[in-house]
Amino acid sequence: MEKFRLLPASDKVNPETIAHIARHAVRQNGDDTWTVKADRRFHATRPETDQRAGWLRVETPALLVAGELSDRLKSDSLEWVRGKVPQVETAVIPGAHHHVFMDEPEAFIRVTREFLKRKIAATSERSASRTA
Repeated sequence: MEKFRLLPASDKVNPETIAHIARHAVRQNGDDTWTVKADRRFHATRPETDQRAGWLRVETPALLVAGELSDRLKSDSLEWVRGKVPQVETAVIPGAHHHVFMDEPEAFIRVTREFLKRKIAATSERSASRTA
């Protein structure tokens, strides 16, 4: 388990978190080797997919949080979501890679709380105006 690494790699996640994930993400084989519980064939053979059709089906307010340094969620994808899916807010966390909630947990929690606070307030205002 000491060889366990996040993919994509990140040097920002604390070692305790990585150790916890490793304990739950790998299993020991009968010959004392270790294997990842995920199906490597799936990740090796899955085609690149266009997620835009899925984003266009989003009907409720949503938050898309991306790491500034992510090699998976690029700025052009974020710009597309911003331009085409107004009910989806985006937040880019400076210094974070793909695993935003592990790279920058405080920033992830902050933007998530701010989003939820705004949406709850807006829902409360709409409910109050309907009953008035």
